Amino acid sequence: MLLGFLKMLVIAVGTVVGALIVGIACGLPVSFWISQKMADFLSFLPTEKFRKPTPQLGKAATLAMNGKIYEAAGEYESFLQDHPESKELYFYLVELAAGPLEDPGYVRNILERAEGALEYQSDVEALREHARAVQKRELIPLKHLNWCSCPQVERPQVAVPEILKGRFIPESA
Repeated sequence: MLLGFLKMLVIAVGTVVGALIVGIACGLPVSFWISQKMADFLSFLPTEKFRKPTPQLGKAATLAMNGKIYEAAGEYESFLQDHPESKELYFYLVELAAGPLEDPGYVRNILERAEGALEYQSDVEALREHARAVQKRELIPLKHLNWCSCPQVERPQVAVPEILKGRFIPESA
């Protein structure tokens, strides 16, 4: 009787241990796979890794907005030395070169450098189109600096319905 009980105990323990080993062997890789899929699905943070931190463009943008175009271009150029793959920097430089600086040679230089540095040809084409639009005055960056004789656009006066007056806007509107 005792021998039969011990046999049953060994079989039960062996079954439980075997099930645990199989469960761990199968479950661990599956749990890693599922957790990675869930992390990819739920992640809203960027996963890009940079050798150097991305440039802080606030100073250069502020200089440009305040009319210090040459200083702003110098800031963007210094950022390009560390981040030659940053298409955003090329777009800002093209806006300055084709816009307030009105320097077609500088625009060509920027486009040539971008062609050698940007990963996708579509980015280079978009940059060329952007430069063309600024040069043809279809796009006027930093318009508030009055660097070109920009056409004035007639904007229609919008009538505010009586029912909305005083609810969302001041009565004087």
